[in-house]
Amino acid sequence: MGALIPHQQPQGRRAARARTQCRDVPLISAAGVPFFGSLGDRIGRRRLFMAGAVLGILWPVPMFLLIDTRQPVLILIALVVCFGGAVGAAMAAQAGFLTELFPAEIRYSGVAFAREISGAVLGGTAPVIATILYAATGSWWSIAGLMVANAVITLIAVYFSKHFRTENSLDVESVPKNEGQRLAATG
Repeated sequence: MGALIPHQQPQGRRAARARTQCRDVPLISAAGVPFFGSLGDRIGRRRLFMAGAVLGILWPVPMFLLIDTRQPVLILIALVVCFGGAVGAAMAAQAGFLTELFPAEIRYSGVAFAREISGAVLGGTAPVIATILYAATGSWWSIAGLMVANAVITLIAVYFSKHFRTENSLDVESVPKNEGQRLAATG
């Protein structure tokens, strides 16, 4: 909820409303994960992940503009689109997507490293970094820039992931079978 950093220290009813939104956004967003999971089964996890990353590139500036209105409904919409859209799509695609990147022999370690280490290092430090950026600039633009940069890195990584898939874990849209066989034989 680092998106709310510029609006910290609300008083009275505003404080209660902010706490309610911080509680409701993850609940509303979680409801969309099964939809995105089903969509990922139809269009492919890689494509879904990339679509979530594109939304993550396009949404931060409109999101902060909506948050700046200080209208509770618009803030809720802004955060639900962010967390329910971009993050929801990534979370729905992530488990299947990550397991497809690694052969069975190293799958557990590979997924643990890819997800947990990066989540702790990047996700764990994101609120601190956002707070530092806001304190340094006095504006949400730097936070939006950080969000866009993370989404661009995600898009690039997911795009190039097709070169690392193994034969027995291919998505229909990723690598031709003969390429998967070559990768499995050399892996």
